[in-house]
Amino acid sequence: MGNHASASQRTCARPPGKALLRGLAAVLLGLLPCLQALALTPDKPYRDYVVDTWDVAQGLPQISVMAITQDAEGRLWLATQAGLARFDGVRFEPVSRPRVLGLDNMAQALLPDRQGRLWIGTPQGLLVLAHGQLRTVPADPIPSARRFPVNALALAGDTVLAAGPDGVYSVVGERLRRLHALPGPVTGLLVQGDTLWAGSPGQVTRIQRGQRQVLPFPAGLERADADHLVWCDGTLWAGTRSGLLRLRDQQWDLVAGQQGERQRAIEALACDRDGNLWLATPHYLERLFPGRPPEHIEHQPGSRNVRVIFEDREGSLWTGSLTDGLARIWNGRTRLLSTPEGLTSALLWTVVASPDGSVLAGGSDGVARWQAGRFTPVVRGSALPHPAAYSLLAEPDALWIGTRSGVAVLRRGQRQPERPPLLAPLQGAQVHAILRTRDGALWFGTTQGAFRLWQGRLQRYDAQAGLTDPRVRILYQTRDGRLLLGTTQGLYAWQNGTLQPIGRQTGLPDGVGVTALLELDDGGLVLGGDQHLWLYAQRRWHELAQSHGLPSNVPTHLAEIGDDLWVAGTQGIYRLPLRELRRIPHSPATPLQARIVINSGFDRPGGQPGKCCNGAGNGRGLLRDGLLWLPTREGMLQVSAAPLPAGPAWPLRIERVVAGQQTFLPEPNGLRLPLEARSLKIEFSAPALDPRACPTCTTGWSAMTATGRLWTPQVSAASPMPGWHQAIICSSWSIATPMRHWPGRPGCGCMCRRISTRPRHLRPYLPWCWLCWCLPATTGCNTDIAASAKNWNAWYRNAPRPCRKPMPGWNNSVSPTP
Repeated sequence: MGNHASASQRTCARPPGKALLRGLAAVLLGLLPCLQALALTPDKPYRDYVVDTWDVAQGLPQISVMAITQDAEGRLWLATQAGLARFDGVRFEPVSRPRVLGLDNMAQALLPDRQGRLWIGTPQGLLVLAHGQLRTVPADPIPSARRFPVNALALAGDTVLAAGPDGVYSVVGERLRRLHALPGPVTGLLVQGDTLWAGSPGQVTRIQRGQRQVLPFPAGLERADADHLVWCDGTLWAGTRSGLLRLRDQQWDLVAGQQGERQRAIEALACDRDGNLWLATPHYLERLFPGRPPEHIEHQPGSRNVRVIFEDREGSLWTGSLTDGLARIWNGRTRLLSTPEGLTSALLWTVVASPDGSVLAGGSDGVARWQAGRFTPVVRGSALPHPAAYSLLAEPDALWIGTRSGVAVLRRGQRQPERPPLLAPLQGAQVHAILRTRDGALWFGTTQGAFRLWQGRLQRYDAQAGLTDPRVRILYQTRDGRLLLGTTQGLYAWQNGTLQPIGRQTGLPDGVGVTALLELDDGGLVLGGDQHLWLYAQRRWHELAQSHGLPSNVPTHLAEIGDDLWVAGTQGIYRLPLRELRRIPHSPATPLQARIVINSGFDRPGGQPGKCCNGAGNGRGLLRDGLLWLPTREGMLQVSAAPLPAGPAWPLRIERVVAGQQTFLPEPNGLRLPLEARSLKIEFSAPALDPRACPTCTTGWSAMTATGRLWTPQVSAASPMPGWHQAIICSSWSIATPMRHWPGRPGCGCMCRRISTRPRHLRPYLPWCWLCWCLPATTGCNTDIAASAKNWNAWYRNAPRPCRKPMPGWNNSVSPTP
């Protein structure tokens, strides 16, 4: 152990460490993106939510999760049959088992209070975890040898209430004292305003301002334990092993399930912030909507053998299962419209807007219209030259349908499509694109070339017209009127009746297979093909590839949405900041921070899992009312492109401080560190429970190490969060190495921020002060940091001279190197 200063030298040994830790936490908190707070969208079916799961393979102490709660710092606490664990979204931290105190391992109720303590109810008694120490809470007047099951816990103001074997108890001092005597064991508690509801066998007792009212269950349920009490949508609900009960006019009604069953075991009950009641039986979940039929959820992740349901402050729903571990249910960005919404076949190829305001989808069984929340058939596949509607053009008086074998048109007022004789040459050709140009001509891009229909005459452009390969996938007209043809072997422009290859002299490779085109608002052009992107700007084409940090993808649709370029393809969807794209012409090696939105098989983790997207051609995506519509093999995928609103930013937690070879845990009154230590490491963590937040936030435990003149962030080995990757913090940063967006390193874009590169001279023995002096100049750090710096400076100036002696290994001044 290192030598500590004596009491007479306390000024040296105990600088304002508490202010330091508070300032450091404030600095690190400023580097974290805001978390997002969104409840589950009520009108989404369960199958459209994203369900992430964890079990023992990811560090869960044991597979059965029996209770869940969230503390004031945003972390989850889980009760399993092997003890407690704290979960920050990535890492499970087990807590010493209660059995060492002579109590049962099986915690059945958890409650955090406003003082940062965690109360734990077990079949043998009550425990409290405070400042890392676990202790028992004895009950009066119950003898210590007698079993004292605590089935439920509740908080009334600052008072902790416990459901005891003979009434409701409250914590007074360090003991449990009976507050309300009841004739039997209390199995459920609920505090609602100034009213306390206490559940017991066959009844619920209402206690308000000292007055009691007993509400007995209906006949036949005299022995049913009221294990779960929930106030939802202005109604009190009780869950028992014999059914679900609802209180109406001071009487209990037994509520039947969706399938009509009345006698069912309710294992868990919870109400979300939208007033939806969630209940679990041994076999399924059920959601009760206000004013709508219930939703029965069976054989899906997060719905099996559920024993606890909990909604966190970010709006995600968590379930704990007896057999399947922990599950998080969250909105995600997507909704899938498929056969339950009226499609006769889920395989879709194209989507376009109709002049009447509806949306048309072409797929393997013709064309369907989305209107008023349902798909209805427009043209069946049997009425087309080929059942698959591969491309569409919707005009006020006609719907043009390109198939895998020619073209049909459904004219206004007709019930069946016709096959114009003039378009007979397209018979047998797969039609990728249909476009009406501004001069009134109708163009078709097919596997047999491009066709132009103008004034009753059909003209063909194929190899004889100059195409290296006649397979035309994309037809695109720019704002200046140029018609571009994207083929499997290059990009062409049609002008004055002829086709000319473009890009060969300005950086676009010969033979690039074009799969998507988009003209940006600033006049630039983006081309997708061969798993790459190309940007045309400053009269040249610039390749954007994996060397720039882009994931491998075959683009099928491009969209400019807000400040981002959205790229949808066969491996998923990602978005690129346009400000980074605009730097490419001036700095071709500029790294691009691709934010993965939907992951369908990218070469890296990240984003929400999902399947996208289909085909190459026109109409492979549609932006409407903030939603990106994309055809897939499983139906129409709607992706929300709206920015997520900011939610709570949880505070960072300093886990431990390592000075030299000694480890110190945080203490309320600061830390005393050895003076002779030559290295210092501070380990901290922040909860990352919300998957909608930036996937490059700090997820789990990280550390900053000071050795000599360097501060080096580290990331501990932790399981990556399901659905997106673990954060990677830049590998080496210090005074001499400012933090930057690191090229090609997923994860650095969010956590890393540039620090001033101007020389900063740090006084000796002040290894942390660079945080106080460098960051405010560039990040506008808050008053906690300024106060921390002021306290450190004051301590340094007033400290006795021996205290100011430089530590070995620390330079008198530290400034950036070139």
